[in-house]
Amino acid sequence: MAELCFAMMRRFERAEKSDSFQNQHTRSRIVTLCGLDHNCTDPHVALSVQANMKKDLREIYLAPSRALAEVAIDVFAEKYQAKHHKAVECLTKDRQALLAFFDLPAEHWDHLRTTNPIESVFATVRHRTVRTKGSLSSTTDTATLLALLVYLVMSLNVARARGKYGVKAPAVTGNEYFERAYRVQMNTLEQMVFFLPSMWLYALLLTDKGAAFGGLIWVIGRVIYSVSYVRNPASRGVGFTISFIAAIGLFLGASYGVLKAFL
Repeated sequence: MAELCFAMMRRFERAEKSDSFQNQHTRSRIVTLCGLDHNCTDPHVALSVQANMKKDLREIYLAPSRALAEVAIDVFAEKYQAKHHKAVECLTKDRQALLAFFDLPAEHWDHLRTTNPIESVFATVRHRTVRTKGSLSSTTDTATLLALLVYLVMSLNVARARGKYGVKAPAVTGNEYFERAYRVQMNTLEQMVFFLPSMWLYALLLTDKGAAFGGLIWVIGRVIYSVSYVRNPASRGVGFTISFIAAIGLFLGASYGVLKAFL
């Protein structure tokens, strides 16, 4: 990393001959990206001193104003000049370039200060993201887990029926009660492909509680559907209708949220 930084600095050596703001800003960006706390300490200072020195360097480029940054540089030079003059020279020779970013609007300072260029590039993307990690509430999470639990129980029922009625894999027919349990599982799986993304999008774009409520209604409908189908397939309509309406409601809400985000 150090070699890359020094190569970048040499590439822009001609900028030192100009006092234009653009050249000063270019060098400021390079110096900041390469990380003064690495280049000014690692080659010149013992490991036992580097931790405190890096802390003092961060006080410089994280200062809230140019004046305070200038003071921090003077304090750094006075503190380390006697024993670590090379590190002080490394800092002071790029003093103007390092502080040039203070001439920009304050909202740009964080991007120029970062020692991670990738983090800086994607900062804008992160700021434009409506929701991030942890955006779903515990209620939506619970609804998701309940839906998965219902499907797990249905899968276990299929496995139990397969063993009880002697339907060996990969056969999916051979006993009426096994076929009922199997059809309940497959129909629920088909519904989940539509239901879960709709619920998550509803939670992200509209409300978490509304999504969780729709998810709970879907789970209740699936339980009624499962019990009814196994007992009598002709009575499955109520449970199917409840879960289907819940899924459609979540889908329509999510669609509205997407359209609203574009308007």
